[in-house]
Amino acid sequence: KHKDFNKVKLKVGRKLPRADNETNTAFRTRDIQLREQFHTADGSEPTTRRKLNVKELLSQCQHFSASVRREAVSGLHELLTFHPDVISSNLSLLLERVSELFVDKDAEVRSNVTKLLRVLFLGISLQNMSPFFSLLSAHLCCAMTHIYDDIKGDSLSILDLCLEHYPSLVTADSSRILENFLEQISAKSNTNKKQRTLLVNPNNKLTSQKWRLRVLQRIHSFLRAL
Repeated sequence: KHKDFNKVKLKVGRKLPRADNETNTAFRTRDIQLREQFHTADGSEPTTRRKLNVKELLSQCQHFSASVRREAVSGLHELLTFHPDVISSNLSLLLERVSELFVDKDAEVRSNVTKLLRVLFLGISLQNMSPFFSLLSAHLCCAMTHIYDDIKGDSLSILDLCLEHYPSLVTADSSRILENFLEQISAKSNTNKKQRTLLVNPNNKLTSQKWRLRVLQRIHSFLRAL
């Protein structure tokens, strides 16, 4: 007699073979890392007296209006003074936006930036600053060799702060910094490219001698840090 179905004999302890139409119910899980956000005691995000948070202030740093940029930098100074934990969670963007203002055409904006850096640098360790210092240094070098004398002058104050807080990072780029110092007080000779002549600018607010003295004082501080 012909059998329609053959019965499969299974050994004891042996697993049943999987059916062709079996549904795989296995699944994998992965951790989702949320960016850390700092809040005040009542759970709200830190803001200034004008109710602006760090993202809004950083956005206003790129505003076309100088008055808005001034208020934005002042707001960051206020926010980071009372909420220093905000620095670590926004470090990259903070350094990017602030360093862009080293060459701002508005003198008050640049003055506010220098004040802000005093607070900002206090909240950034050498280890945390190290990956971002090349960006900061690039903007500083642009300011040191800028066509406007006022921006050049303000760049020295920024350099002072960098030497005070991160001397090893500044001196790591010593050749470029020293070249910028030379560009501030001298120019290559038209007749002999290997020679340099001292710059004399009668339109400068500072006399040439006072300006050279300011630069030479920074060179002295820089060489001491080497």
